[in-house]
Amino acid sequence: DLRIFCQNLYIDGTIKGDVLALAANITVSDGAIIEGNLLAAGGMMFLNGEVKQDVSLAGGTVAVNGVIGGNAELRTDGGLTIGPTGSIGGDLKYSGPAEMDFRPDAVAGSITFERPVSEYKPKFSLPRGFGAFLWIFKFIAAIIAGSVIVALTKDHALKTAEIIRTKPLKSLGIGFIAFICIPIIILITLVLIITIPLSLMLLLAYLIALYISKFYVAIWLGNLLLRRGGRFDVSAVPAMLLGLLLVFAVTAIPVAGTLIGIVIIFFGIGALLQRKETRLNGAFEAPPARPEGLPDAFPGGTRPPAPSPPPTPQATEG
Repeated sequence: DLRIFCQNLYIDGTIKGDVLALAANITVSDGAIIEGNLLAAGGMMFLNGEVKQDVSLAGGTVAVNGVIGGNAELRTDGGLTIGPTGSIGGDLKYSGPAEMDFRPDAVAGSITFERPVSEYKPKFSLPRGFGAFLWIFKFIAAIIAGSVIVALTKDHALKTAEIIRTKPLKSLGIGFIAFICIPIIILITLVLIITIPLSLMLLLAYLIALYISKFYVAIWLGNLLLRRGGRFDVSAVPAMLLGLLLVFAVTAIPVAGTLIGIVIIFFGIGALLQRKETRLNGAFEAPPARPEGLPDAFPGGTRPPAPSPPPTPQATEG
């Protein structure tokens, strides 16, 4: 037997066993004999000699000008030819670009043509009901995370929700600017090697803010609904749960829900940035009005004495 892997293979003699070959070009010369089976793959394949048993070839071009004693299975991309001196003693199964006509005496057995199997690209689709399951999972996870966060930071959560109530438009505008500018700042800091740790910390803080922002909006919405129902003394967690149910119900609407979810993030981030803990609250306040004119006294100096009033004229006796 012959097992070989090479660039160019030429068989000019007699092989008493089987041949397993993989090469760019394979040629079984005229007068060469393979007494066993031939299994080969290559670019260009020329079978000019004799193979006494079965042949299985796969190549770009296959030309049979010799004798195949058994069955033949030939797969080609460029074409298959059986020359005037070529013959197959058994069945022929072949595949290629198109079906071909052979000489009546070229194949002793049956001829079967198989079209090449086109590249199959499986379509990935989620199972039915997966969207509802994911929505329920996200809602339960938000309930757990929001309850823990609000319970541990009750005053902070209530004050942040109060900022949304008292300054809604300002929170919306600040959140919109931060939503766009913070990723740009993160990308800029990633350019410099020294600021990479800072950019990673900023990215982590930004992602956390995106997630928890809806909890403060939920508290605001929950309190708004409860106040309309006549209930004012409600803790932060029940108000958050009620508002969170409304947030998830609204954001589940196709297309419009995504836009509403982004607006909710604007409100939450804008309110967070106005808290005193961020030390950014002063940046969003208008500067105090400056008095017109020069001051009466300058730092480090003394105030000049006020001018004395002019003397009052006295009447004289005439």
